[in-house]
Amino acid sequence: MDATGFDSLARRLAGGATRRGVLRRLVAGALATGGAAAALAGPGSEEAAARCPRGKKRCRGKCIPKSRCCRSDDCPSGAICAKGTCVTGQGTCASGADSCANAGDPFCKDASGKHTGVCHSRLQGGTRCGVFGDASACDQCETDADCIGLGFPPGSSCTQDFGVDCPLCQNNNRGICIIPPELPDPT
Repeated sequence: MDATGFDSLARRLAGGATRRGVLRRLVAGALATGGAAAALAGPGSEEAAARCPRGKKRCRGKCIPKSRCCRSDDCPSGAICAKGTCVTGQGTCASGADSCANAGDPFCKDASGKHTGVCHSRLQGGTRCGVFGDASACDQCETDADCIGLGFPPGSSCTQDFGVDCPLCQNNNRGICIIPPELPDPT
């Protein structure tokens, strides 16, 4: 439509109003109904913003590779999601099992029954399956965040480092960082 045709249509619709006046009313109407962004962005733009490219999925407002986990619900039983990777959480450890306190079966196992780590009481509560890393030492942490701050990988836990089977460390509300045995990414 050319400018003359638009002016003529605008006058008929708005009772003689100018092109600028009609546009002002249209924008004001869109703003009043909350549809301005959708009207200006075009059809389907809200839907497109919610989708991710092929091979990716939505996770907390971002697109991540489908092979990564977003929540622990995305992981196999006994695992937790730590920064997009499924790692052993409690694994096959019974609640309360602790290798230092000589409580319960001290070993966690994979699906084939092979020992993958040792059960420990987490200082923040719960039981974790893990292995000691090169930097694991007595009294190095109070929280899991301390372990991450010390350079341990995501999913590491601060666990009890004292008891009848761990006589070298003290019972002083500090623990040792353990690394989770990794699980294959769910597909």
